[in-house]
Amino acid sequence: MVAQRIGEDVAARINVLLKLGLGYLSPERSTPTLSPGELQRLRLATQVRSNLFGVVYVLDEPSAGLHPADTQALLEALDGLKAAGNSLFVVEHDLDVVRHADWIVDVGPNAGEKGGEILYSGPPGVSQK
Repeated sequence: MVAQRIGEDVAARINVLLKLGLGYLSPERSTPTLSPGELQRLRLATQVRSNLFGVVYVLDEPSAGLHPADTQALLEALDGLKAAGNSLFVVEHDLDVVRHADWIVDVGPNAGEKGGEILYSGPPGVSQK
């Protein structure tokens, strides 16, 4: 019975990795060789199964390096974290991910110390006049 439960848990964790587009990673691949997007999705996969709630997650472009076909799985994972009672702050440029947000803050137009003006803050789909 113990082996069965461990096997089911391992299978569920591997399934999350596959859904997040990380099925090509091999166990012997070292962490420093991962792209920032791969590393964030790997960490995200561990959090999806953690059953934590009340946590604030800050993600910096989790779709980086992700094949466009795998974006839906990323959105489902983020929705799962939110549904579990967590808050998410996501820095993102992929418009499919941005459109999925509850609230958008667009900062620009320049970067660094000279940038940082808030160009828009509000729900997606609301046009500015």
